[in-house]
Amino acid sequence: MTPQPRVTDATSHVERWGMFEACLEGPAVGNPFTDVTLRATFRHRDQSVTVDGFHDGGGCWKFRCMPDELGEWEWRTASDAAAMDGRSGSF
Repeated sequence: MTPQPRVTDATSHVERWGMFEACLEGPAVGNPFTDVTLRATFRHRDQSVTVDGFHDGGGCWKFRCMPDELGEWEWRTASDAAAMDGRSGSF
């Protein structure tokens, strides 16, 4: 079973210009700077923003977004680590 993403903002409510941050459980071994990639694409209406994720220690991999528009935003990940690839959510 693939672990569910842990979202640091439990309500998944983010104010305009606030910070959305998600932590996904991923690889905790190897070199996180060369062995694993993580990207997240955020979409709102016709806008799309892709950001790089980063290793935050242990098995926690994070990505962040500061929404500049009001309304629902959706996100989806792409990674070469199966546990973090194709994960999605909204806020």
